[in-house]
Amino acid sequence: MSTVSRRAPFLGWVLGAYVLWALFVVALDIAEIGVLDLFKDPTQLDQYLADHPWKGGLSMVGNLAWAAASGMSLLTGAVLRSRNEPREGFFLAMGAVFIVIGFDDSFTIHDNFAWVVLGGASELVVLSILALVFVAWVVRYRREILDTSYVLLGLGALGLGVPFVLDAREKLGIEAEWLGVVEEAAELAGILTLLLYVSIETWRALVRLGRNGSSVSG
Repeated sequence: MSTVSRRAPFLGWVLGAYVLWALFVVALDIAEIGVLDLFKDPTQLDQYLADHPWKGGLSMVGNLAWAAASGMSLLTGAVLRSRNEPREGFFLAMGAVFIVIGFDDSFTIHDNFAWVVLGGASELVVLSILALVFVAWVVRYRREILDTSYVLLGLGALGLGVPFVLDAREKLGIEAEWLGVVEEAAELAGILTLLLYVSIETWRALVRLGRNGSSVSG
């Protein structure tokens, strides 16, 4: 079978995906959703941002960090799986967990969308579910985690947990702008710490894999 004939089915799926994407965009335009605004960067959507062009910049750093952490985890897990290494599940599950949490953080599901289904308690419910997913991963792979730089993992989780505590200020009627700054700063620090953790552990796993491969071939 020629290379072209082998690639034809895959290219057919790709072209089909392009058609579906085009139909989706057209449907949004027909529904008067405001398609162009969906493609613009956040700093392009408000005329009042002109005095501060980097508004939202730190949030974008967090989004990039989630994408990098999940991507490195999944790619490392895929490489380990191709070599039948036992730690593949640890990295694949970690990447999946970070995709879920990062998706919620990037699109603010807990703030802006979950209330449609869950009502007033949506934020607490969604954040609790995400926390349980993270804890379930930790419990499932606790042995593997103890063989890593788990202090960094703990610090990252602590940073992400700060918003849980500080959100209580709304219920207590505490209005302090600096608390909001602390919340956002701690969350971003937690995300970047988790990225550092993933960077170190994926590097170690791949270096270990390369050394084992060299020793076997030798």
